[in-house]
Amino acid sequence: MVKRINASEVLGRRNRWIIDVRSPGEFAAGHIPHSISLPLFSDEERAAVGTLYKKEGQHAAIELGLEFVGPKLSTFLRSARDWAQEKPLTVMCWRGGKRSASMAWLLQTGGLDVQVVEGGYKAFRQAGMDLLGRIRELRLLVGNTGSGKTLILQEMEKLGAQFIDLEGLAHHRGSAFGHLGMGEQPTTEQFQNELFDVVGRMDLDQPIWVEGESITIGKCVVPNPLWDLMVEGDYWVVERSREERVQQIMTDYGGSATEDLLGSLQRVSRKMGPQHAKKAGEFIVAGDLPSAIHLFLDYYDRFYEGGFDKRLGKCAGKILGNGLSYSEVAKNILADSRL
Repeated sequence: MVKRINASEVLGRRNRWIIDVRSPGEFAAGHIPHSISLPLFSDEERAAVGTLYKKEGQHAAIELGLEFVGPKLSTFLRSARDWAQEKPLTVMCWRGGKRSASMAWLLQTGGLDVQVVEGGYKAFRQAGMDLLGRIRELRLLVGNTGSGKTLILQEMEKLGAQFIDLEGLAHHRGSAFGHLGMGEQPTTEQFQNELFDVVGRMDLDQPIWVEGESITIGKCVVPNPLWDLMVEGDYWVVERSREERVQQIMTDYGGSATEDLLGSLQRVSRKMGPQHAKKAGEFIVAGDLPSAIHLFLDYYDRFYEGGFDKRLGKCAGKILGNGLSYSEVAKNILADSRL
C-alpha cells in the first residue's frame, strides 16, 4: 500500500519531489512551489473524460482515461526514475484520489519509493491558510510612498529578522506604477502558494515582519488569515524627507518607458484631479520625472494624511531616516522593536 502523508508536511519543504499529476491548466492556475508537472491528462483529455463521466458514468470514463494514459506510462516511469535519483517522490492530484493513486501505483510497481499527499492540492491550500493563522506575532513597517520600506526590510532580514516580501511574491510594488519593471504577476492562487512556502520555512513563534499593504497588491489578493493579522498588528513608521523619497522613486521607475509611465498615470488621473494629472503627464513627456513625482507624492501623501492608526493596529514606534542608509534605518528599527 502506498504511504499517505498529511498536506502540512509539504509546506516549505524541499526534501522530496512533489509530482503534480493534474492537468496543465490546473497546474498553471496554482501549484506547490518547486513541484513538477507530470499530468496524466492534457486539458482536452481531462475535459473529455469529465464529459463522458456525466453522460455515461464512471466505467466509460475510466476506459477512456486508460486509452489516454496507456501510451504515456513508460514515459512517466522513465522521468520519475531520473528524478528519484535526486530525491524521493511524492505524488499529488486535486483531492488525493484516483489520479494520484494511479500514478503512485505505477511508480511503486516500477520499484520507486513514493508517497501520496492525503487530500491532494485542495488539502495543501487549506494547510497553508491554517499555517498563516498560527503566526504568533506579525509586525508591520509603514511609511509614505518612496520611503524605501522594502529595502529597509531586506536589510532587517540580513540582520536576522524574518521578512515576508509580499511585493516580491506578487511581482508588484503596490501603487498604480507598481507593475513597472516587475514582470508578469502570478495568479492570486499562486501568489498565496508562494506565501505558504515562505512562511512554512519560518519560526512562527518569533516575530515576522511585512510591509504595510492593501489587501490587494496589483491583482494579487492577500489571504484573509494574514490580512487579519496585518490590520491588527503593531506597526513602525519610517519617515524620510520628500527629496530622499523622490530620489528613491527615480531609482525604482526612472528607467521605465514614457508610454508605460503615462499609462500608469491614467489609473490615478481622476483621483489626482485633471489639472494635476495633465501637468504630471507634461512633465513625463518632457523628461522631467522629479517634477512629475512631486505631483504624484502630493496625491499619495494626502491618502496617508488620515494616519495609519485608522487602518492598522497600534503604532509601536517612529523612525526618522533622513540622511541615513537603509542599513542604518534597519538597525534602528530592530533596536527600537527589541528584536
